[in-house]
Amino acid sequence: MSREENKEETRNSIIESALICFANSSIENTSMETIAKTSKISTRTIYRYFETKEAIVLNAAYLFWEKEFEIIKRKTNTKEYIKSKGIDQLAYVLGLYVDVFITNKQFLMLAQEADLFLHKKNVIYTSFTKRVSSLKKFDGPMWKAVQNGLADGSIRNDIDYELAYRTMSSGLFGIMQKLAFEYHDIHLEIVDAILQLNSYCEIMLSFFRKK
Repeated sequence: MSREENKEETRNSIIESALICFANSSIENTSMETIAKTSKISTRTIYRYFETKEAIVLNAAYLFWEKEFEIIKRKTNTKEYIKSKGIDQLAYVLGLYVDVFITNKQFLMLAQEADLFLHKKNVIYTSFTKRVSSLKKFDGPMWKAVQNGLADGSIRNDIDYELAYRTMSSGLFGIMQKLAFEYHDIHLEIVDAILQLNSYCEIMLSFFRKK
């Protein structure tokens, strides 16, 4: 393993340990010393990789979403998916994000906590901002599905589809975080949460679908 690979492994180990700490006792109540103890890495070493806890929080949220984006990209790289209409691709991708909610409710709740924590610490470039920034590159499966739908005629072309896309993606992430929090805090039934997410996806599909 090269030196750079070792550094990346250590960095990711710190982030993974931090996530465990955040889940156990909240971001606010987790110290750098606690993260060091959990990761079995000295506090001094952790500070070499991350100058502040805010930097760990930001990178932890970003790493999670990058991993999820890569999983979704792999799942949309099949012959069956590529041959399907753009509107059907969009429906499939939205369904994959519903799956993210089902399997990662705890982290989505942490993501909301991270945004609030970073805002409180005056870190403007929050995890949510990074997600939206990534989406605005217009190069992910959701955006490509919209483009494919415009090309094959399954998605309407009489709207500002860039604005509609940003609204759809931002709204989706916001609802996912809110429902994750409600599921944990007020014991929202998982079936109800999934129904709400699916309803949002159906509304978006109905808006994009060419009549």
